[in-house]
Amino acid sequence: MNDKGKCGTVKFTVISDYNAFRLKKSEPCVKMACKAMELMGLTPNSLVMDAGLDANNFNKKGLPTVTLGTGAHKFHQVEEYVNIKEYQTGCEVLLNIATLAARQIE
Repeated sequence: MNDKGKCGTVKFTVISDYNAFRLKKSEPCVKMACKAMELMGLTPNSLVMDAGLDANNFNKKGLPTVTLGTGAHKFHQVEEYVNIKEYQTGCEVLLNIATLAARQIE
């Protein structure tokens, strides 16, 4: 209330910044990511995340896209950090994905 006794109003509009998605394990990009990890002796761990990711936009536009871990922990908090070893492992997984994709093109 202001000094004249008048009250204001507030109108809220909700706009989704990202659209949720869930890929099937049979999706080619999921299979390739899993194979890339298995070649390194890793066990793929599929998760459901409630987050805004680049993959949200790609999937919304019909381009199935997986999201891989980057070694990040405690997202958007003062204590946020990246585990360098996990980050390097993620880079190796990406290299394996690119190598597998290149072999499919040949």
